[in-house]
Amino acid sequence: MKCSQVPMEFQELMNHFAARRDLLNHDGDSPLEFFDVKMVSQIPLETLHLVDEGCMKRWIKHVWGKFKIKRSAISPQHKLLVENLVPRLRRCISSEFNRRTKSFQEFSDFKGIDFRRILLNEGVRLFKDLDPNVYCNFLELHCAITILSSPDLVQDEDMLGIAERLLYLFTVHSGQNVGPNIVSYNIHSSRHLSDECRKYGVIDQFSACKYETFLQA
Repeated sequence: MKCSQVPMEFQELMNHFAARRDLLNHDGDSPLEFFDVKMVSQIPLETLHLVDEGCMKRWIKHVWGKFKIKRSAISPQHKLLVENLVPRLRRCISSEFNRRTKSFQEFSDFKGIDFRRILLNEGVRLFKDLDPNVYCNFLELHCAITILSSPDLVQDEDMLGIAERLLYLFTVHSGQNVGPNIVSYNIHSSRHLSDECRKYGVIDQFSACKYETFLQA
């Protein structure tokens, strides 16, 4: 992609990074810079760490009160409803999935593939009985990533636009309905995933999920 084809927001970010205008973004020189690699536009956002272990993990931690701030966004009764669903869903998970559904009491043992499975599959049922605003916030991320995970839908510019809008709403509504401290670098950066899919295709093309599975992590 030529610089003239890069969206204006990315073009400004590229220039800003190359000029080292924000010293906090730099810790020495990267070897990639000596190979004329554009550090912003040519290095895609990696979705295993950005979305699965980033957005989804952070969202659950804030909703469940497992973050540094112990206050949760849902009641103990809602937590119990979700926990009671886990064994029932576990029986429905096919052998094609590398890992089965776990109790949220085992949260510290969750891997990226667990968060991905919850985001794309089980979460639609697990979180259905939560506060409607919290549940809709999850659905914004679920629907957006479902679109960007589909080889057919990412070819449709209208669907990419919908995913882009949903990711923007997820960022805004996370702060409003879950807690202002949830909006981190990962949450904010997820808004750019539609642009990455315009350049590289479906998100599995630039995700590290297959390596996590290969390493049996």
